[in-house]
Amino acid sequence: MTIGARSIPLIGLAPLFISEGRRPPLLGARPAYVDALVAAGACPVVLATPPNLVDEALRNLDAVVIPGGKDIPPRFYGNEAEASNLDPMSEALCELYLAVARSALTLGVPCLGICLGSQIINVAHGGTLIQDLEAERVQLLPHRGKGQRDVSHSVSIEPTSKLFECLGVGTAEVTSHHHQAVRDVGTGLKVVARAPDGVVEAVEHTEADFHVGVTWHPERTDDAHAGKGVFEVFVAAARRRRETRLG
Repeated sequence: MTIGARSIPLIGLAPLFISEGRRPPLLGARPAYVDALVAAGACPVVLATPPNLVDEALRNLDAVVIPGGKDIPPRFYGNEAEASNLDPMSEALCELYLAVARSALTLGVPCLGICLGSQIINVAHGGTLIQDLEAERVQLLPHRGKGQRDVSHSVSIEPTSKLFECLGVGTAEVTSHHHQAVRDVGTGLKVVARAPDGVVEAVEHTEADFHVGVTWHPERTDDAHAGKGVFEVFVAAARRRRETRLG
């Protein structure tokens, strides 16, 4: 792949705080996201910019990924902290992620939210979250393993959704690592995938070319449709954006 080739979309990766204990913390990206985007034909760049410059950054990019991470502080969706096992992300980083999701929709920039990123998309558009699935649901599949271990479960994809149209399957086996989920769906969003226990696994915006959040981790999912297929469809949307942007 030749960097800078006209056909290769530039995709921003909303940054992670690699070490929040440092002063200042380091910003970066997990290699798995970089590798998945490169394999799908994109050139990823870390979007290390403050919220007030997000619009300007996205105008010069072809798409953006909001990655997995810690929990959204409940105040951002109008709740008090209730779950005992919350692991809140930095408020500054949360504000950046929310700005990215809102700006992407406004500017027509394809946006893929992964795990936390899916929850960010929902909250950015006025939705709320279940703070801890195990504390609230009695009949529940495992959605997160002990410690840092992933679990696998199936998802059913809504047949009238863009996600189904893009991936071409109604069910898939996915890799999961989350303890929160969508409660109230944000404005303009619809639920397009669920786990067998009813937990929301994907949302998409009805008025966007590609504004999708998946609660599973496609970068760690073996299923060709729900894994690399998600990145291939996303990069195709980024390529359409690039063609429009460059004329």
